[in-house]
Amino acid sequence: MVDEQGEVLRAKWDWQEYWRLLFKKITVSDIRDFEKSYKDSKELVDIKSAYVDFEGDMDRIMESVLYVDYADEHRVRNIIQRAIDAGELLPYKAFVKESKQKMSARKRWVGISQRPKGSSVHDELVISLSGS
Repeated sequence: MVDEQGEVLRAKWDWQEYWRLLFKKITVSDIRDFEKSYKDSKELVDIKSAYVDFEGDMDRIMESVLYVDYADEHRVRNIIQRAIDAGELLPYKAFVKESKQKMSARKRWVGISQRPKGSSVHDELVISLSGS
């Protein structure tokens, strides 16, 4: 392999070492700190944006917003409803007339009732990534 100056690069280039020179290692603590700073700040903008992008489809909204777990659905619905009431968002039919069946199917699909109280999908992911 040859670089821009035509010099031969060493055969065993340590890309991981090079990457670490450029970027710090992300820890579980970093992820949790970002989640805390994101919730109730940029999250509000992202929820409203997802609502508009997906025309009120809660399935797609819940899948697309960072750190949102299906246990957060009530909170997310309240954020959207307050924005509709304030005239910030249009009341899409998919949101205001969502059937109980669709809500129940979403809840069953994620298996929320099987998850320990207080835990989230993100907690499970962090645990699996950290090897704990």
